[in-house]
Amino acid sequence: MKILRIIVGVMSFAFVWFFTAFFLGLGMAMLFPPGAPFVTGIGLDWRNLPGTVLGILAGLHSYRRATRDNHPRPPNSA
Repeated sequence: MKILRIIVGVMSFAFVWFFTAFFLGLGMAMLFPPGAPFVTGIGLDWRNLPGTVLGILAGLHSYRRATRDNHPRPPNSA
């Protein structure tokens, strides 16, 4: 069962990372129009870097959420 959670976690990480990077890159391209043809998404240039970094952070959050065990808390825990 744990391997299934890891597989789902990796897939959710990749989806969230690419989705976030693409749309933030698209927003940066609208805000700062490029002079040459521009590919939005993952990259290390100044237009794609915010989407790449935020995509990685959002993907890590999604991965941790997908692989976490859902054990009920004791009734007296805060």
